[in-house]
Amino acid sequence: MSLIEAGLLRVVGPGARFTADAEADSFVVSSDAVPGSDVLADVLIDARIPDPDVRLDPSPLTVNLLRRGLWTEFVNGEGEAAFRTGGVAVTRSPFHPLTAEGRPVTGLTVLGLPTEHTRWFTLVGNGRPGPWNEFIRDADAVAAAALDAVPHTDPGTPSPATHPVVEATVPTPEPEGAPV
Repeated sequence: MSLIEAGLLRVVGPGARFTADAEADSFVVSSDAVPGSDVLADVLIDARIPDPDVRLDPSPLTVNLLRRGLWTEFVNGEGEAAFRTGGVAVTRSPFHPLTAEGRPVTGLTVLGLPTEHTRWFTLVGNGRPGPWNEFIRDADAVAAAALDAVPHTDPGTPSPATHPVVEATVPTPEPEGAPV
């Protein structure tokens, strides 16, 4: 609000369009929903969080999870009323992705932006101190499920390592300008 009140920010309206005006050497921002909303701007800052859509995500991880059927897109509704959401289809807590057959992939969990539209306001996972919000509770449930999946042994009995233990020493960097 302070930026608006100071005249540094103007809200154009929903469905904003961005074009260029070569004669004015400026950008033009407008909204068909707000008559007369055209604004000339020298600088544009894109501060939106784009709608997540797993079908459009170029990440090799997302592409391969979809290709292998480990992730599917959540479709809201059934029949002619159904619509694609762009979010990953997940179970209730601890949020395992669902295959096309509706089976949970229990070795994986999905939390945050990829589940937007499946679950709402997942982008609010911030680190602010204070009471736990829904995102923190969800993350805690995911961590608890991961710990529950680990085989428990008697504390006095050493468990066999499933992976070799590797010890490494990280060299201390030389001070800048020191001879090598």
